[in-house]
Amino acid sequence: MQLRQTLGRLPIRLTKPDDTVIISTVRPWSAAAWFFVPALFLAALVWTPPHAVDVALLRPFFNGFAWPLHGDFLFAQIFHKALKGIPILIALTAFVVLGFGALEHHRTRRANAFLELGLKRLGYLVLAMAACVLTVWWLKGSTGVACPWTVIPFGGKDPIVDPTFSWSFRAGSCWPGGHAGTGFCLFGLYFMLRDAHPKAARIGFALALVLGLLCATTRMMQGAHFASHNVATMLIDWLVSAALYVLCFDRRHVIGRLTAGIAGPYSLSGVIVTTALWWTLVLNAPLFKAAAPVASIDALALMSLMLALFLGSALVLTAASILPRGIFAACLILLSAAGAASAACMASGEPAGLYCSRDLAQAARSLTPGSAAVFLAIIAPPLWAALRLRPAAKDGSGAARSLTKLAVAGVMAVSVFLLVESNASDLKGILDAEHRLLNHMAPLSILGCAFDSLSSNSWGAEHLFGSVFGSTGAP
Repeated sequence: MQLRQTLGRLPIRLTKPDDTVIISTVRPWSAAAWFFVPALFLAALVWTPPHAVDVALLRPFFNGFAWPLHGDFLFAQIFHKALKGIPILIALTAFVVLGFGALEHHRTRRANAFLELGLKRLGYLVLAMAACVLTVWWLKGSTGVACPWTVIPFGGKDPIVDPTFSWSFRAGSCWPGGHAGTGFCLFGLYFMLRDAHPKAARIGFALALVLGLLCATTRMMQGAHFASHNVATMLIDWLVSAALYVLCFDRRHVIGRLTAGIAGPYSLSGVIVTTALWWTLVLNAPLFKAAAPVASIDALALMSLMLALFLGSALVLTAASILPRGIFAACLILLSAAGAASAACMASGEPAGLYCSRDLAQAARSLTPGSAAVFLAIIAPPLWAALRLRPAAKDGSGAARSLTKLAVAGVMAVSVFLLVESNASDLKGILDAEHRLLNHMAPLSILGCAFDSLSSNSWGAEHLFGSVFGSTGAP
């Protein structure tokens, strides 16, 4: 009886007449949280890595000539070498138990689904950890990104470059961060345990996250990796572990769950947060790349500026969300199109400004497959989210929700003002180095483009088509 009560709380059940234990379907999972959002931000990190943030975060650990912690005993022997023993020990333990379990299963020659369940879960863990390590190892050797201790801002000879993918190994070997995978490869513990032991799964997730962050931070302090290298490792290991979990335990439902995740509908708060993050990471990329050579900017000021831009984007979207849901979706599409037009202009080599009509005309006049791809890639996620936005609830609480949104918007507005005011000198230093970057500071550039597209006399189909076909309708 106690056994059956325990089984009732687990995703397994007993059947008659042979008492064979049958494993039921796994707990439902979110395609958006597991795959779409991590993949989206990994793509943004590859496309627009924040070089300025990376450089600023590591400056305090470089004394102008060398990295003092590079040869430190605690960092080199404990944080770098000894911590590698944790995943190795876990993998070896799982492998040994897996081997003994397989021998026991072969010796008894009797169907024992409890044993089969344990063997399958342990087999998944070993496979996931190995796949994470091998994936990161291959990408490190083939993406051609140099380590901080060899790049020009820290006295080296290598330039800071974006990761590019190749079928062969190249010089660099630093993207993504290898040592961070010491902890992040343990994401498999969460997936192995999530169906039957949710509490233990959360502990496994926390272990992977804490150990990964510890390994990532200590290697950054030694000058071995930039922060974006380690964030990429975290996202890659999560995606690899999640994909293998689905292939091992939920193949029957994977298409349906992925389709449902794409189709939505999406919550309003989720759309606001993810769109604000998307604008911040992608549309502000020129700002955070160009700020890398400005030596006077420290990491705290740069992170504060990034947070201010994110809160500013979220503020704009939160304020717009007070409008009826359909109008909010239209505003979201218009604003995202304005930002995408500006980015497409930059991709085509044209000097983009604050005017959306001018940006669109320039982008249309010098349209290339590359600039068109940039425009579509930037606008696609918020466009789909706007089209699949969940309808507003009709429960009579609209006024209360609007007041709450106004209060949240007010808090964000005050936060943005304080962050910008406290870092005004650093912001001026960035803009002094490159004035046109002001035209690519979302949400300022987005609002300028959108306002001009609605109010300027130069906006219209004849202006756009005239630019495409070469008539004299320059703005």
